[in-house]
Amino acid sequence: MKLKGYWYTRHSVCASKVKWLCADSRVMTCRALVVTIGRTVIHQHNRHNHPPTLN
Repeated sequence: MKLKGYWYTRHSVCASKVKWLCADSRVMTCRALVVTIGRTVIHQHNRHNHPPTLN
């Protein structure tokens, strides 16, 4: 999923909520995450410690 220039990968699913971690969470040790229900973002946590991806 791409949001505001940053890519996220699906980390876990619990009922209807999906937790997405920054795609650079391992390489850049970025702790940003997003929680969605369907296509709606219900929670964003932490700031990225790197600039957005250009692609």
